[in-house]
Amino acid sequence: MGEHRFVGGAECTLDDKNRISLPSSFRERLGEKFYICMAFRKKCLWLLPEEEFDALLKKLEETILEGDEEGQMWLSYFTYNADFKKLDKQNRFAISPNLQDFAGITGKVTLCNSKRVEVWASEEWQRMVGPMDYKKTTASVLERYKI
Repeated sequence: MGEHRFVGGAECTLDDKNRISLPSSFRERLGEKFYICMAFRKKCLWLLPEEEFDALLKKLEETILEGDEEGQMWLSYFTYNADFKKLDKQNRFAISPNLQDFAGITGKVTLCNSKRVEVWASEEWQRMVGPMDYKKTTASVLERYKI
């Protein structure tokens, strides 16, 4: 399957069973079965199509040496907290307490990004992007990467 792209965003709210509804624009590209896991270097979660998660896990397992105790412990923790999801009939999925704690999710959730779906606590998302000067940041990023 080709590379997935996710554009746009959505605001969701956890229900009393810690579930959110996945908007149709995300379902079409993600599918009804996917993985949810901790993001690398960000305080958010990733939703990954099955094949992308499998490829990521395979790369991690092949790269992190058996003798690397810290790396193996990290990999165990990463996979312990990852979860396979299948949407219910109302297109909802639950977020485990461990993953909610990791991302600081308590109620409102923001979905966004392009290469993979990121699930942010809405307060954390606003803290990250709220103070950004879009024009200045755009100029800086485009210059840095010669785009």
